[in-house]
Amino acid sequence: MQKPPTPELTDLKIDAAAADSLFAGLDEIKSLGFPSADTTHTDTAPVYGPAINPADPCGMLHATSQGDLGDGWQAFRQLNVASTSDSRQTLHETVAIFPDKATAQAEFQRLTEAFNKCNSLSPSAYSFGMRNAITLSWADNTGATRIYTTGNVVYGVTSSGATDNAEVAGQVANQLKTNIIDPA
Repeated sequence: MQKPPTPELTDLKIDAAAADSLFAGLDEIKSLGFPSADTTHTDTAPVYGPAINPADPCGMLHATSQGDLGDGWQAFRQLNVASTSDSRQTLHETVAIFPDKATAQAEFQRLTEAFNKCNSLSPSAYSFGMRNAITLSWADNTGATRIYTTGNVVYGVTSSGATDNAEVAGQVANQLKTNIIDPA
């Protein structure tokens, strides 16, 4: 799959508090004993859309949260490892961004139902891939970004590396809004 060029980051227009709340929760994930984002790399495992791993499409769910990016845009975030059988695989996070609260809530409900269905099929906690997601992966500690487009219904970000901070979170969210969701 050919990787399109990464859009240039625009000025940060989403306030840091909103971005920070969206990207909060990594400590909770680390406390579960799974790999932390600053010790794993996107290159150690492939990033797929709409599923994290085609052989295990539910994936392992560790946390999910919903947030408000301001300006009417809603988002939610989920963290996964790429394999339910090997917790040492890369930790991925996915952020879906929606144009309004009703849409975000409807999708959140859909994903919750999918999670419950997956969970009922196994004693392990399962998650699911984003449908028609746009995936943006961050490289390890360099903060480099790569973007892959697989559709335009749900907009997602998958990241790995030590770039989990409010400014980067806001810039990525704003990049999705400016270059993908609302292109000039």
